[in-house]
Amino acid sequence: MFDLSNYSFSLYALPVLLVGVLVVCLGLASVVRERRSPVSLAFLAMTLSVAVWLFSLGPAYSTGDASVALMWAKAAVLGVIFIPAGVFVFTLAVVDRLRSMRLLAWASAALSGLFYLGVLFSDWFLIGVDRYFWGYYPRYGPLIVPFLAFFFVLMAVSFRLYWVWQRQTVSRTQRRRLRAMLLALGVAYLGSVDFLATVGIPVYPIGYLFIAAFLALVTRAIWRYRLVDITPASAASQIVDTMADALLVLDRDGVIRVANRAASELFGYAREDLSGRPAATIDPALHPDRLEQLMQTATVRDHEMIYQRPDSDSRILSLSASVMRDRDDEPLAIVCIAHDITDRKRAEERVRESEALYRTLVETSPDAIILTDRGGTVLMANRRTAELLGYQSAADVGGKKALELVAPEDRQRVTDSLRMTSETGVIRDVEYALLRKDGTPIRAELSVARVLDSAGEAEAIMALARDITERKRAEGLLAAEKRLLEMVATDAPLQDVLSALARDVEAQSEGMLCSILLLDRDGVHLQDGAAPSLPESYRRAIDGIAIGPSVGSCGTAAYLREPVIVTDIAEDSLWADYRELAREHGLRACWSTPIVASAGEVLGTFAMYYREPRGPDQRSLELIERVTHIAGIAIERRRAEELVQHLAFHDALTGLANRSLLIDRLSTALAQARRSGQTLAVLFLDLDGLKIVNDTLGHATGDSVLRSVADQLRWLVREADTVARVGGDEFVVLLPAIAGAEDAVEIARRVLERLREPTVLEGREFAITGSIGIALYPHDGREAEPLLRSADLAMYRVKERGGNDYQICTPAMHANVLERLGLENDLRWALQREEFVVYYQPQVDVRTGSLCGAEALLRWQHPERGLVLPKEFVPLAEGTGLILRLGEWVLRTACAQNRAWREAGLPCTSVAVNVSPRQLQQPDLIDTIRRALRDAGLGASCLRLEITESAVMQDVEMAINVLRDLRGMGVEISVDDFGTGYSSLSHLKRLPIDEVKIDRSFVQGVPADPDDAAIVTAIIGLAESLNLRVVAEGVETSEQLAFLKERGCHVMQGHLFARPVSPRGIERLLRRGGRLRSAAA
Repeated sequence: MFDLSNYSFSLYALPVLLVGVLVVCLGLASVVRERRSPVSLAFLAMTLSVAVWLFSLGPAYSTGDASVALMWAKAAVLGVIFIPAGVFVFTLAVVDRLRSMRLLAWASAALSGLFYLGVLFSDWFLIGVDRYFWGYYPRYGPLIVPFLAFFFVLMAVSFRLYWVWQRQTVSRTQRRRLRAMLLALGVAYLGSVDFLATVGIPVYPIGYLFIAAFLALVTRAIWRYRLVDITPASAASQIVDTMADALLVLDRDGVIRVANRAASELFGYAREDLSGRPAATIDPALHPDRLEQLMQTATVRDHEMIYQRPDSDSRILSLSASVMRDRDDEPLAIVCIAHDITDRKRAEERVRESEALYRTLVETSPDAIILTDRGGTVLMANRRTAELLGYQSAADVGGKKALELVAPEDRQRVTDSLRMTSETGVIRDVEYALLRKDGTPIRAELSVARVLDSAGEAEAIMALARDITERKRAEGLLAAEKRLLEMVATDAPLQDVLSALARDVEAQSEGMLCSILLLDRDGVHLQDGAAPSLPESYRRAIDGIAIGPSVGSCGTAAYLREPVIVTDIAEDSLWADYRELAREHGLRACWSTPIVASAGEVLGTFAMYYREPRGPDQRSLELIERVTHIAGIAIERRRAEELVQHLAFHDALTGLANRSLLIDRLSTALAQARRSGQTLAVLFLDLDGLKIVNDTLGHATGDSVLRSVADQLRWLVREADTVARVGGDEFVVLLPAIAGAEDAVEIARRVLERLREPTVLEGREFAITGSIGIALYPHDGREAEPLLRSADLAMYRVKERGGNDYQICTPAMHANVLERLGLENDLRWALQREEFVVYYQPQVDVRTGSLCGAEALLRWQHPERGLVLPKEFVPLAEGTGLILRLGEWVLRTACAQNRAWREAGLPCTSVAVNVSPRQLQQPDLIDTIRRALRDAGLGASCLRLEITESAVMQDVEMAINVLRDLRGMGVEISVDDFGTGYSSLSHLKRLPIDEVKIDRSFVQGVPADPDDAAIVTAIIGLAESLNLRVVAEGVETSEQLAFLKERGCHVMQGHLFARPVSPRGIERLLRRGGRLRSAAA
């Protein structure tokens, strides 16, 4: 049986053995956990029966010897036979029927023993073993039938006991426990599956799994529902161990004999360390000498002690002790119970600290705190309450009715609030008027809450009151500021804004009278602005006073630009000249502050008057600062609006009317003239030479000239007349209601004469001339714009004559204008229609008589007018901007023609192209020239650009930069019409140029005119000194030729040599060798 060679490893035996181990563990664990109670012991017996069965089946499955398997089968049957009895006894223990039904318990055990005797001494129960795929398994005999009946009877009785007890019990826990046992018992029934093999069904016996599940469910029920028997001893033991308080039992010598778990935790020792330890080591009060006294008194209650634990943690304990006596009433032992009251003591200390803190908070609270009973009588008030209501101490408030502290108008509201508090529990932040002891009201914000007793009933009312007087004032001031700023934004009259401001400030302090004075634009006199509460006679008396160092508070503040505080007018020297005036009107104090603009300019003053001597507090000073700021905004805004309004209709530089105001006044004057049949005149004045002043002396000097002219025009005209500046150097004089043209001419003459008179500006003497055009209503126009155009037209006719004169508009001028407009319209289509042609005028080197260059000259082949010269259409092109397109076209045409001559094998010659002033200012001029040369395939040395002296002087620095870049490309630069402009030598020497051309106006006068001769000679000499080539244009006579040659000018052009010719004419000249007959002269 124990020979290991008879066994082999079996997968079918392994789970059986493992379940057996599990079953034994469950039984032992239940006994240990439930402290060997009858239930746990019965359960252990049951698990041992199952374990015997399983531990015997395992070897039977593993052996290959049938005899060995039979022996193990007999052992297994021993376990099986006692399982029903074990289940029955366990059931009796659970339902607490073990004592009453102990005979049945013994009978079930005895009957199980008889069945096993049948196994040992006969083959009626166990015949043998059969071999199955899982191993050997018992083959039962006839006794198996009564055994199964025995098995099912005991199981049914157990089920019945559980069912009846479950129905009879009241406890919900007991019911859940018994239902769990019924479930377990049902699972146990399934273990009978193991007997299927006996009746010929070869099914692997898994009954052990159901029995194991049954035991597991039972174990869970035992552990979860604590199936232990309650006895006095076990109850006492449980009570001692589960006590929350520490329990010590001492003998007569003070040695600890018993200690519970709580004592171990409280005193910081293990239970075994406490047993046998003298109690005096824990508390000196438990010293034997003290114990003797305790034996006499028999009991001690709530003795407080401080115990220092071994881990140094201090605890506060409450110790109670009593004497345990024997049957002879002799002291036997002392029972001590210690309760840890550390947390309670600390809580009590926190309560005391909290109460102290509460008292401190109440007394130091910035809010008034009042406690009343349900009848409204004040029970308690803090110090702030007394301060707020003007009482000597908080005790003076106690005992009063709460409504006595409320202003009469708010008492009903307070009553309603108290009623609401009793219903809702709390009311927050409600405004009321409280009544001070002296009867003055103050605004306060109250929060009210009910105080509940232990039963939850309201026993008192607590109110917190906060003084919001200053806050309400601040809110009122903020609202006033907002309202005033809205008035400023919506352009309300300044008088209304300032009056509203004064009234709002007066509302901030009782007895205050406000005054706002405005400083005139002359910066000397103060004018009445607003003072709604000051006497009208006083306001009239101070209106217009001049500021100064001793002119009351306001005049002095504006003069010194700083606040002036006079606390007593009767005593202050600043009021010496106005003291009687103030006395008559009952004014004793005046604090004045200057109102200053954002740029620092004084705009006026703000003053606070009082009828008694008084000085400002900090709040008043802050109020003054805010008010002056708002007043400054209002005044500055209004002045800005006035300035904007003025600038919208006046010239900023001269102060004269601008074009908008001129048109308005002219329209009004025309309407009056139409009604009255009178004549009016418009004089259009353009200053001659102002640009020269700007360019030579600077724009600042030019501005001074303009202001001087404006002043002179104002002085010359009538008060009803209007002088306007409508352009940079253009003025218009409107003369309404004149007798006729003679009046307008007289004014024009006076203006011209006055302008000719030298004027000294900034240390320099100036004499400016002007051109005046005169237009009359109704002859030259019936509306404003036509009349102005007529005057402008007449002025330009004067300009064409050289200026410094006047001209009345005539119908012929209008015809010329129409003609000019037609020409301008044709000019816009001329390029598209290819009506322009380029002629070339030869330039001759008189030393050789040969052609040395040509100037490209633009001509307009008009389909109706014929050939139009540049002087007729170039100004139009300049004015309309077409000159840019024309100039580029001429440049490209000239470059292309020069290239064509070269390709035809003709000698190389340079072509000069004129560049207009507007072209010179064109940002992409250099790129335009570079593209023209590239597209024509022409070198830059074959191109010469002619630029007028006046074009260069419009912007010298820009011109120098452009010309320097052009020369860098290789293009030659020539200054055309030299001597007619106004360039200075300092500018001339800086210009990157190659030649100068003497203007034909000088050439035509030589040699007869000594002035022209001197100028030409000077130009030639200047050019030689600057190493520049000189070209004389407009040479028409041999005398001119001889004079120029004698002075050293060797390149000329003019009709004496050749008129401008077509490209073919130049080609013919070049094919002849480029020599001109006139050159031989």
